[in-house]
Amino acid sequence: MTFFGNKDGEKRPVEQALEAIKSDYEALQHEIDERNKEIASLKAQIETLKAQGGHTPTSEEPVVTPVPESKPTEEPKPQVTVVDYSAPIAELTAAINALKAQNEEIKVLVGRRDTQDENVRAMHKELERYKADLFAKITQPYLVALMELHRRFYETYSHFDSLDNNNADMGELYTNLMHEFKSAITALSDRTYNDFGVEYFEPNVGDPFDAKTHQVMVVEPTAEPEKDRSVAKIFYGGFRNIDNGRILRPARITCYKYAEPQGDTKPQPESVTEPTEA
Repeated sequence: MTFFGNKDGEKRPVEQALEAIKSDYEALQHEIDERNKEIASLKAQIETLKAQGGHTPTSEEPVVTPVPESKPTEEPKPQVTVVDYSAPIAELTAAINALKAQNEEIKVLVGRRDTQDENVRAMHKELERYKADLFAKITQPYLVALMELHRRFYETYSHFDSLDNNNADMGELYTNLMHEFKSAITALSDRTYNDFGVEYFEPNVGDPFDAKTHQVMVVEPTAEPEKDRSVAKIFYGGFRNIDNGRILRPARITCYKYAEPQGDTKPQPESVTEPTEA
């Protein structure tokens, strides 16, 4: 069983969200760089205009065109026209201010993206902790059952290992040992039933073969037609869900198969098939 797993090669939603945030962040940073280049270009144009026109009046200053004074005894001097660069400079200044405002907005967006990135990372860490806690809660009953089974077998081993085998009744020892093993198996069956809703079952010898609940390990020929396709022997019982009856592992059996007798030849069991894990 896998928990929260993805197929190989597929990205989880959290990774996809992080990549999308990273891509948006790079796009915003690129836009900021482009805006800064435009601002530098506009500033360079302003400096060029100022250098060409000498004193550049602001938009509030009136544009004065000086008229040279004429003297009766001197020849009139040509008029010097001052080029007014205030309008293009004002436009460039307004464009620079607009770009600066846009850059501030982009920085705000980048800050929000950074905050979202941190939130996603925090949620990812929380999800990983939740998955770890959930896995621990799911596996804890299995671990407790295994530790309990280990304890029972260890106590049984320690008890019989401490006995003096020279003076012990081997028949009684064998009976007690089998009793301890049977008690451990019964306790484990009760644990799987109560904690996991799983029931152990065994078919009876002579029951009709059922493909849903039986797994044939050995086919034994029989000359008795009434035994055909019936249970001859039980290797191991099966397990099923007590809520919906779903078979988790079929019982492993020997099954009779009718074969007509040929002379005095005694029917022989067929070869054992490899077991298949449920």
